[in-house]
Amino acid sequence: MKYLRYLLLGAAICVSPSFLMAQAEEGGGGAPVPIEGDEGGGDEFGSGSSLEEEVTGQAEYTIDDAKKPILDVTLKPFEPVDSLISVRERALEKRLPSSVEKQLIEVVQLHNKFLRQPVYPQEVVKDINLEVQKPRKKVDMWKMEIYNSSGKLVRTYEGKGNPPDQVLWDGKDDNGKPALTPGELYHYRITLARTSGATRKNLSEPFGVKGYWYEDNGVYGIIVSCDLIFQAGREEFTDGAEERLIEVLNVIKQYYKGQNILEVKVYSHPQFLAESRGDVIKKFFLENAPLDPEKMTISPGFFSGTGPRYERLEVQFR
Repeated sequence: MKYLRYLLLGAAICVSPSFLMAQAEEGGGGAPVPIEGDEGGGDEFGSGSSLEEEVTGQAEYTIDDAKKPILDVTLKPFEPVDSLISVRERALEKRLPSSVEKQLIEVVQLHNKFLRQPVYPQEVVKDINLEVQKPRKKVDMWKMEIYNSSGKLVRTYEGKGNPPDQVLWDGKDDNGKPALTPGELYHYRITLARTSGATRKNLSEPFGVKGYWYEDNGVYGIIVSCDLIFQAGREEFTDGAEERLIEVLNVIKQYYKGQNILEVKVYSHPQFLAESRGDVIKKFFLENAPLDPEKMTISPGFFSGTGPRYERLEVQFR
C-alpha cells in the first residue's frame, strides 16, 4: 500500500531529485528513499500526511510564442484571366516585326477620329442638295440637266412620275468622274412632261461651292478655292483660312493611311505665287497633322486650255 500511494503521488506532482532528498531526510536522517522493489522504508508516507512542492521559474515556451499563420483572403476573381492575357500580349510583342509595328503606328496616328477637329460651318462638301420645285399637277416624267459655266452638260438625272423634292448631286459627271470645280458656277434645268406631249421647263439660279471632296475607285481628292484660303494676290491667309484647311485635314486623317504619296498642288498665277503658297500650306499641314514630310509632295499646278482659270488647292491620295 505504501508503494502504491507513492506512485499515485508521483503522477500528481513533478518528481525531482531535490524532492526525493527532502523526503529522505524527513523519513530517517538521510536514509535512502524507497523505490519500487525495495522492502525497506519507514512510515513517512503514512495516512494523513500532506506533501506539496512549489515549482518556480520561467517556462521555456509559452502559448503566445507560437506564430499564427497569416492568410491573405483577398478575392482576385480576374487574376487568372489577367495573367493569361498578359502572357499572350507579351508573346505577341515578341513575334511582331518592327516593320509591321511601324505601319500600325502610322495607321493609328492618321486613322484616329479624335485627331479630327469639328468645324462649323462646313465649306468642303461631298454632295450638293439641288432643290426641285413641286409641280402643281401630276406629271409622268421628269429630267434634271446640270450645266457648267461654259454651258456644257455635266450630269443628267431623270425618272417617272413627279420629281423628288431635292436631288443629291455627288459632283460627278455621267461617266462617274469628278466634274465639280470649286469657284465655278453651275445651273440646272428641270423638264416636266406628260404622256400627252405637254412639257414644262424651269431653269435654276446659278450655284457653286467653295470646297469639294470625292472618292473615285480608291483615289481621294479634295479641292478648295484659293479665295477661302489666301488673300487676293498674296500668300497670307484670310480670316477663315485655318478652318477650311482643318476641314481638308479632317478628310486626310479619316481616309489617308500614310502608306502612299500625299500629292498637293496649288493653282495660282503667277507661278511664283503658287510656290510660295505651297510652302505655307506645307507648314500648316505638318504643324496640324501627323504627316510624314517624306511622303508629301507640294508643287504648283498648271492651267490647261484657254478656259476660265480657277485658283484652287488640290490634294490627292490613295
